[in-house]
Amino acid sequence: MRTSIFMNYSSLSESFKDDLEFLWNFPEKERRAILPYLTEIYKTETEADHEIALDKTIKEIGGNAEENLRIIRFLLYIYRSWNPVQDTPANFVKDLEDLHMIPVEKREDVLEFLLEFFSIIEADNPRRLKKAHAGMILPSFIGLHAIVEFRPIIKQPFGSTLNTSIMIPN
Repeated sequence: MRTSIFMNYSSLSESFKDDLEFLWNFPEKERRAILPYLTEIYKTETEADHEIALDKTIKEIGGNAEENLRIIRFLLYIYRSWNPVQDTPANFVKDLEDLHMIPVEKREDVLEFLLEFFSIIEADNPRRLKKAHAGMILPSFIGLHAIVEFRPIIKQPFGSTLNTSIMIPN
């Protein structure tokens, strides 16, 4: 396999193929309506922001919310699995074809959709690479910890003071 998502094809979930078939059977107009929102959803940093972006997308798209959510989550899975350095749209399509995951009767529609989908991912690649490299090079401040040590302080250890002479035995 040529792309990151298919490198460990055996470890992909059972639902991957079902979700892919569901994507191809989803109405094209509704499928394409989701694409402009993917980058915004992907960029969210917290779980709360992610849910807010999903809700906003579902409301603006309309239609069956459950089906739209299934498609969005599947496309985000591919988006997250995409390696901005190694993966290419052509290799992804070749992998799909080698695994017989593109229906022959819908091939043209599927390729057009994938071209549009991957143009969105590739437009976000510079930001993803910059973020990845910044995370590797620059230290991250995560938190602060305080340590308190309790040690005894002996004022005159072993009877020694400034005026005490210490005798060294011969």
